[in-house]
Amino acid sequence: NREHLEILSLDEISMLVSSDFELDTVLQGVAEKLAQQLKASVCNIYLAEGEQLVLRATHGFDAENIGKIKIKFGEGITGNVAKSMQPLNLSNASKDPRYKVFSELNEEKYHSMLSFPITDKKEVYGVINVQTTSVRTFPEDEVYYVSIIANLILSAIKIRKTIEAKRQASQS
Repeated sequence: NREHLEILSLDEISMLVSSDFELDTVLQGVAEKLAQQLKASVCNIYLAEGEQLVLRATHGFDAENIGKIKIKFGEGITGNVAKSMQPLNLSNASKDPRYKVFSELNEEKYHSMLSFPITDKKEVYGVINVQTTSVRTFPEDEVYYVSIIANLILSAIKIRKTIEAKRQASQS
């Protein structure tokens, strides 16, 4: 039954990604569906803007923080994942020396964290963070599921960049 729900969720997310909705709307929908599927308390999606990551979507945190929370590459767990382009699966993230507290997020109650880069292996476009209140390690199949979502988000970003570039070219 779980596999069936994952397939349905992937179908919904892929339709969302290929829609003509604004990217922030797509990311918010993905964050909500991903948190629901993984039974996570929090799902945040950060996108790279210059040399930092900016919170662009959240499920579980106050939406007022979207666009305000910024992390430098190499800073905290999220910034380290972006810099290394490698996922981190932590059963108790707050005990990790790379952990960085954002007081406005009230993260103290969350323990496990899966932080996954959105990358094409040459460039980092963002990071997906999934957090739960329980102390656990995300199983391999859930990590794989998040990797698929990361690739779908990457497609959404690239499609929208191509459309924007064509629009700008036609206006000049």
